[in-house]
Amino acid sequence: PRKGDLLAHWAASMLRSALKSMDLSCDVCVIGLGFAGIAAVRHLRSEGVNVIAIEAKGRVGGRACTMQLDTGEMLECGAQWLHGTEGNPLYDFAKTYDLLKPPNARNAAAAGPGRFFRAHGKAEFRNEEGEAEPHQRVELVNKVWQRLSDEASDAKRAAALPADLSLEDAAQTYNQEILQKDPASAGVIGWFSRLQEAIEGNPLADISAHHYATFEDLSGPNVRVWGGMQTLAQRIFDDIDIDQSNVLLGTGVTRIRYDADEGGGCVVEALRQCEPSPPYWCVPREGETTEQTDDGRDQDEEAGHRVVIKCRVVIVTVGLGVLKAAHSSLFDPPLPEWKRRAIEAGGIGVVDKLFVRCSPSSVDGHSPSHARRINWTRPLPRADGGSQGDDWTAGIYAFDPILPAVPSTSLLMTSWLVGPCASQLEKRAVRQPTDVMHEYCRAFSKATGDEWTPGDGAKSVSLLCTQWGEDECFRGSYSYLSVRWEGQGGCVCDVLGRAVGERGNKVLFAGEATNRRHYATVHGAYESGVREAAKAMDVLKSIVMRQ
Repeated sequence: PRKGDLLAHWAASMLRSALKSMDLSCDVCVIGLGFAGIAAVRHLRSEGVNVIAIEAKGRVGGRACTMQLDTGEMLECGAQWLHGTEGNPLYDFAKTYDLLKPPNARNAAAAGPGRFFRAHGKAEFRNEEGEAEPHQRVELVNKVWQRLSDEASDAKRAAALPADLSLEDAAQTYNQEILQKDPASAGVIGWFSRLQEAIEGNPLADISAHHYATFEDLSGPNVRVWGGMQTLAQRIFDDIDIDQSNVLLGTGVTRIRYDADEGGGCVVEALRQCEPSPPYWCVPREGETTEQTDDGRDQDEEAGHRVVIKCRVVIVTVGLGVLKAAHSSLFDPPLPEWKRRAIEAGGIGVVDKLFVRCSPSSVDGHSPSHARRINWTRPLPRADGGSQGDDWTAGIYAFDPILPAVPSTSLLMTSWLVGPCASQLEKRAVRQPTDVMHEYCRAFSKATGDEWTPGDGAKSVSLLCTQWGEDECFRGSYSYLSVRWEGQGGCVCDVLGRAVGERGNKVLFAGEATNRRHYATVHGAYESGVREAAKAMDVLKSIVMRQ
C-alpha cells in the first residue's frame, strides 16, 4: 500500500481509539442514579459542586421501574409505595409535581401505615382446596399479628430479645395463641407470614427480631404515585441543574481506585455501552425476535467505550446485592475487612412480580374484580413433570387483578413471590415460559374454583416476570436486617454507610441499605443520598483548607 494510505489508516485507527476512550475529571463522582444517587447529585449541584453521575442502566430510577401498557395500565415492576407521608421527602416531591391525583386516592386508602400488613378491602381468603376461609378467622389472625407488629416495633422490648432471635421465632408465641383459639387457622397464619416476607424482602427465619425496632415508620398512609415511581424519579432528576455531558447513562463501573495518587484523588474506571437488559423478562409476541450474542447481550453492547474519571470523592449508591457480587473486583485496594464483613452479613432479598394477561377466550367469562389470598401447604406438580422441590407456585400468596384504565375484556393479574421461589421463577420464566403460564393458570384455578387455562395456545397469554435477582445491576430487591450480623456490634446499616479511604480520596456509601431508620424504602434511599452529599461537601472543604 502507498504511504498516504498507511497514514490515513493510522489516523482513522487513532480517531477510533480516541472515540472509545474518555478521560474526565470532577469533584465528586456519583455511581448509580436511583433515588439515592439522584438525591446526592441534586444536593451537590445546589451547592455548585462539579459532579459526574454514572448509571449502568439507560434510565434513572434504579428499582423504580414503571411500564405503561397500551391499554393504559401502569405496571410497577419494582418500587411501588411511598411509605408514609409526614416527613417523607418523596411525598413532598410527588405533591409538588401534582402526581397524587385520582385514581391514586383509591390506592392510598388501600394500605395502612407501617410495615406489617393490615387486612383491608374486599379480598377472599381461601385455603389450598379453593374453600373460603371464615371472616372471623382472618380477623383473629389479623388482630394478633397487629399486636406482634406493635410489640416487635417497640425498641425496649426488641433490645431485651436474644441477639440471634429471628422474626419467625418471635412470631411462634403469637401463632400458638391463635391456634389455641382456632386450630384450623394455620393456612391464614401462613398467608400473613408470606405477605410479611414480601414486605421485609426475605423469609422471616433470617430477619433479626432483635434489630427489628430499628426501623421507624412515618406517619400517614402508604400511597402510590400516579404515573409511576419512575416518573417521580425522572421529574426530580430533570429539575437538577447539571450539564448533560456529565450524566453517563448506560455506563457500568468496572473499578474504583481510591489510593490512586497517595491521597491525591480517586479514579473511577467504567465502560460505556448500550443499556443492559431490563429488570424484567417478557414472552415476545408472535413474529418478534431479539438478536443477541451468545452471552445474552445485545450485539450493540459489544462495542464499549472506556471512561476514566478522576475525582476527589466517590459516592457509591449501588445496591447491597451488587456489592455482595462485585466488591472483591470493584475496589482497588480491596475494601477493609470490617466493610467486607458487613457486606457479606447484610441481608438482601429477592422479591419478584409476575404479570399475566389472558385474552377473552382464555378467561372463559371469569373476570374477578377483587383479590384472592391463598396459602399453600404443599406445592402443585410442575407442568414438565419436574421435581416438586423446584415448584415456584408454592410461593404464590395472592392473585391480584389490575383494573384497566379503559374498559377491557382481557384479564391482567399480578402475583408476588419472595426468596427461593422468586429465584426459581426468574430462571424458569426464561427457560420454560409456556410451562410457567400453565402452572400459574392451574394455581389460579385452584385458588378460585374456576377453570382458568391459557386458552388456544400459549401465544394468547402474555407474561412478564421481573428479574431483580438475576439482573447484574441489582442482584436483589431491597435489604433487611439479618440475624447473621448479630454479635458483631452496632447496626449493619451504619457499617455499610461508613466511608473508606483518606481525606483526599474518600469513597462514601449511600443507598437504602445504609439507612437504619428507613431501610428498604425509597425515601430511605433518598435520605441516604442527601446524607452522603453533605459528607462529600465536608471532605471538599477540608481539602480546600489544607491547600
